[in-house]
Amino acid sequence: MSASAMEFPDTSKAQLIDLKDYEYPFENLVFEGGGNKGIAYCGCLHVLEELGVLNNIKRLAGASAGAMVAALISVGVSSDELLDYLGQDIGKLMLDHEWGYLSLLPNLIKNFGWNHGKRIEEWFKKVLEKKTGNADVTFWEIYKHHKRELCVVVTNVNHMAVEYCHPKTTPNMPVCLAVRMSMSIPVIFRPSKYSANNGTMKHYVDGGLLCNYPIHCFDGWWLSMAPEDNFISRLRPLEQLHEFFDKSIRFGTFNKKTLGFLLFSDDEPEIMRTYLENRLKEYRCYKLNKYPETKLSKSRNQNSSMKMEECTKHENICSAFDKLTQVIAEHNPERQTTINMDMFIAVLLDPELNEEDHLLLFDKVIVNERDVKNIFMTLDKNSDDKIEYEELIHILETKGINVQSRFLGYCSRQVNSLQSYLSALMETMLTNTKRAFIVEDDRYRTVGINTGYIDTTDFCLEQDDKNFLIKQGWNSTVAFFREYLDTHRDDLKERLPRSEQISTNA
Repeated sequence: MSASAMEFPDTSKAQLIDLKDYEYPFENLVFEGGGNKGIAYCGCLHVLEELGVLNNIKRLAGASAGAMVAALISVGVSSDELLDYLGQDIGKLMLDHEWGYLSLLPNLIKNFGWNHGKRIEEWFKKVLEKKTGNADVTFWEIYKHHKRELCVVVTNVNHMAVEYCHPKTTPNMPVCLAVRMSMSIPVIFRPSKYSANNGTMKHYVDGGLLCNYPIHCFDGWWLSMAPEDNFISRLRPLEQLHEFFDKSIRFGTFNKKTLGFLLFSDDEPEIMRTYLENRLKEYRCYKLNKYPETKLSKSRNQNSSMKMEECTKHENICSAFDKLTQVIAEHNPERQTTINMDMFIAVLLDPELNEEDHLLLFDKVIVNERDVKNIFMTLDKNSDDKIEYEELIHILETKGINVQSRFLGYCSRQVNSLQSYLSALMETMLTNTKRAFIVEDDRYRTVGINTGYIDTTDFCLEQDDKNFLIKQGWNSTVAFFREYLDTHRDDLKERLPRSEQISTNA
C-alpha cells in the first residue's frame, strides 16, 4: 500500500488547529499487540507527527505486533513508511508452513508450532538493515545511535514469566530476534530459542500471552537507565531477590510521560472500553467511520447491524431497570433487603415509571393493583410473599441481559465451534492477564482505538479496510489529545511558531 493512499477524516486539519498550539510532555510510547489491526497505528503516528510529539519520544515499547511497530519507530520510521511496511500482505509473510493442514500435526509434534516464522523474520531484518545498516542491530546499538530505548515484551516459557528485552536487560540481543519471539503466537508459530548468559537454552513465545499491553513498563526503576537504578545497586541482598519479581516493587512509580495505544474490535472484550468510548462521544469522535464496501465488511455487516439493534434495546431495558431500582429506593427508606407486596404495588404504580418502562420490563402496561399482583407472583419464584435480589435480577435475565457481563464491563462470548472455543479461551487469558497489569489511572494515558469489524487475525485486508483502520487511529488519537488539553491546559507550555523554533535551534 502506497503512503500516498493514506486517508484521513475530511475534517482532519480543522481537528488539529488548537491542538498544535501546545507542547505535550510525552516521552514514552507503548503499543498493544493486535495483529493486522496495528495498521491503525499509522493514523495515530501521523497525529503525533503533526503535534510535534514524536520528536520528543525517548522510549518505545510493545508486545506481539505492537513490538514490531515500536521497533520500527525506534529506528526512525515515519507514519508514511510504517504504512508501506504494514500495508504489505502480512498473511503471506507470517504463514510460511508447507503442505497446508497436512503439516500442522507433524510440525506441532516436532517443533511445537505450525509455522517456522522465518519469512517474517527475514523480512524484518531487511527493514532494519535498510534503516540502520545492520540486520542484527542490538538493543544497545539502537540506544547508542538513535538515542531511544526500545522494550520488547516476551514470554519465557521455561520460567513461566514475562520478560522485558531492553538495552538495560538484554543489551546484546538482536532486536529482530526479540520481535520474532514476541510475535510467536503459541501453536501458530514455533517458539524461539535463546541462550542467556549462563548458556541455558530457553523457549520464548508471544509477549501478548501474558502482557499484551505493557503500559507499565516505563514506570518505576526496573528499566530506568539512571545510574542510581543500575541492577548492581538495586538487586540486593541476594536472599531477598525473589521480592523484586513483584510488579509493585519494580514498576511502582506511575510515569505520567507514558502514552499507550490500545486496540479493540466490536467482538473483543476490553476492560477499559466504556471509558474510552465515552471519551470519543464527548469529543465528537465516537461515530465510527462508515464501514467500506469490502468483502470482509460485507461478511460481518449483517451481524454487526443485528448486534447494534440488540445493544440499543438492551441499553433501553437497563435504563428502565435503573429507574425501577431508583423508585424502589425511594419507597424503601429503611433499606429492607426484600420487597413485599405493598411496597411493590407502590413502586409499579409510581408515576416515575411510564408506559414505555412497563413495556420494556414487563411486556405490558400496568394500570392497576391486579396487574402488579400478577407480576409479583411471577417474580416470587419460591412463593414466600417477598421478592429478593436474585428474583428482581431475573427481570433482566429474561430479557437476555447478563448481569455478570455488565459487572465485568464486557460481553460474554458465544462458544459453538472449535474455532470459537479456542478464540474464547485465548481471550479469557488475555483479558484476565491484562487485569494483572492495568490500574484505573492507565485509562488517562491510553488512546483506545475501536477497529470495528476488523479482528486480530484478519490478515487479508483490502485497501479500504486499511483506510478505515487509519481513520480510526487518527480519530481516537485526536480525541485523547482534546481531553488532555481540556484537563491540562493550564500546565502546558504554548508551542513556538515554526519560524521561531528554527531560529532558536540555530
